[in-house]
Amino acid sequence: MSPKFYAVLGKSDTLSIAGKRQGIWQLIEPQNLPDGWLISLCNKPAIFPPSPAPIFWDCSAIRYSRLNFPQIGKSLVTPLFCINQYLDLQAKPGDFITCPDHILLPGSNLELRREFNLNCAKEFIVLAKSHLPLCRPLATIHGVTILEKVRNAATLYELGYRAIAIGGLAINASQKHRNITAIRAIRETLPPSCHLHVFGLCSPDYVQAFAQMGINSFDGSSWLRESFLGFFYEARGNKLIKHRVTQILSINLAIPLCHCQICSTLRNLRVETRSMGSRTANLGRAIHNLGELIKIHQQTIYSQMIHRTRPK
Repeated sequence: MSPKFYAVLGKSDTLSIAGKRQGIWQLIEPQNLPDGWLISLCNKPAIFPPSPAPIFWDCSAIRYSRLNFPQIGKSLVTPLFCINQYLDLQAKPGDFITCPDHILLPGSNLELRREFNLNCAKEFIVLAKSHLPLCRPLATIHGVTILEKVRNAATLYELGYRAIAIGGLAINASQKHRNITAIRAIRETLPPSCHLHVFGLCSPDYVQAFAQMGINSFDGSSWLRESFLGFFYEARGNKLIKHRVTQILSINLAIPLCHCQICSTLRNLRVETRSMGSRTANLGRAIHNLGELIKIHQQTIYSQMIHRTRPK
């Protein structure tokens, strides 16, 4: 089975076109849609993808990672708090619901965070089975060393989790060899039937490794962040080209004209995604970037599948 991509959805990822507010999923060609959407408790979108789009409900650990005690707004983040949030958001059967966790940041009280993570994992799975029995409870692996991560994975499996995520790697995404080594060690520790998700890594290099190792799913928001930093993606062959846009399109003709749904729609409204400008132009570029990234994901995974089926 190929790894599934959950695109991170923000609270303002909508566009008004011809007076109609639309979610970004309505502005991407069907073949370029992600496999599902990751929605964070601290970034609830204005409108939600319609059923049956799979949703990965995230507890927002990255947002409160620098706080001594996990908190969203004025609420302490606890297993019961998260369960109530998922209930309010109407998490549906098959959706992933994430146990609250605290990232092991350097300089923080690591022992306190380890204790928090373990206690939450024990309590959350009981609450999830009681209140959201048709959803898929998921706990997150943390560790300062690869050995600690591997042991943590085994502990979570023993607690009854059959969906487990690897967290804390996106902060050091450039350390690909180290991250892939850790992911492989964890995958080899858990039974193949255990769903393994990787948080925050979605570049094509990582996706190739995920397909090789049997990672079940992953997520990412780089396509969104980089669009607002002025990058325009182009899927060229099996490569993802990142063009730098400028304030004035006429001086950057190296960026090819794009005929995807969002670029064509906005161009008809005299909004150009190949240049910096309004929020509409920037978010339009993000939607374009997501489609181009998924094209490369699909090619990367397909190439890996072909490679694995060739006789040796």
